[in-house]
Amino acid sequence: MEVTQDRVAESLEKAGVYVEKLDYWNPKLTANVAHVFGSELGVAHIVSKLYGLGIPVVTTAMFTPIHPLWLYKVAWAIPLLRTKSTMSVRRELLQKSSAVVAISPVEVELLQQFIGLPADVIHMVPNAVSPQFFTTTADEFRRRTGIMSDNIVLCVGTIEPRKNQLRVIEAVRGLGAELVFIGNPGVEYYGKQKEFFDAFEREVKANNSIHWFRTTPHTDPFLASAFAAAKVHVLASVVEAHGMVTIEAAAAGANVVVSDIPTQRTLYGDTVDYAKPTSIGELRAAIVRQLSAPRGSQTIPSFLLNDWDEVARLLINIYQRVVRKH
Repeated sequence: MEVTQDRVAESLEKAGVYVEKLDYWNPKLTANVAHVFGSELGVAHIVSKLYGLGIPVVTTAMFTPIHPLWLYKVAWAIPLLRTKSTMSVRRELLQKSSAVVAISPVEVELLQQFIGLPADVIHMVPNAVSPQFFTTTADEFRRRTGIMSDNIVLCVGTIEPRKNQLRVIEAVRGLGAELVFIGNPGVEYYGKQKEFFDAFEREVKANNSIHWFRTTPHTDPFLASAFAAAKVHVLASVVEAHGMVTIEAAAAGANVVVSDIPTQRTLYGDTVDYAKPTSIGELRAAIVRQLSAPRGSQTIPSFLLNDWDEVARLLINIYQRVVRKH
């Protein structure tokens, strides 16, 4: 999400918009409009302060429900859960927003069904792909890592249970491919997250064909070069809103495997290979198919291949509409 914020800020500034990152402790905070990325519980206090200052808020929802709709309806019927649960806070945050940005058609539907947002409040603005992902070669990745194989399975994302790296390891085991992970550990070092990361580290240390690199700044060419080096990129998340890395990998020519979940099906249709994220067998079969297929044999829908200048244009239109109404 931080990468998305940075790229949006850069594209807005390029379009002539003055952008200032929120300093929560600044008592003189002023802005025509505030854009908040994410609608989770952690940003609720920030949004409350912005409302208190009279600043209209545009929220990029990043909304993917983890329970079925009927369960939320049951919860909303219970007074305590309706007002005190994490979902209730998120629902209130989104309903108060002057505009809500969704990154896919399925997210638009989810926001209407689960949050009850009217259609005229929701605006679809897909993520974009920076030009370097179309043009960068594998040279920089090979130079830094020494991995020269043409048989690389890449998995980019935070190392956490939701991103499902341990099943990816099992799915690739014995295939003779180099398995490369790029991502920082999840921020919660307790409970399931700590157990998951510890198990991941053990696998990396015990297997010469498994490699792990931490995330680099988005201005560093390493990530784009890694996509250019990969034969296959796997995003096997159990829950995923969009998965910008899939678009970036495809732009660089890698074949992609994604989770067979509604948000991904709606985005990519029949243009990518799918696997149930909880099935090691399905993941393995999809990875084998894409290792066997010619590199770059998939065609990603063109509406997903926005550039950041187009994203800036769409967002500026939203900001202007919000400011006029405020």
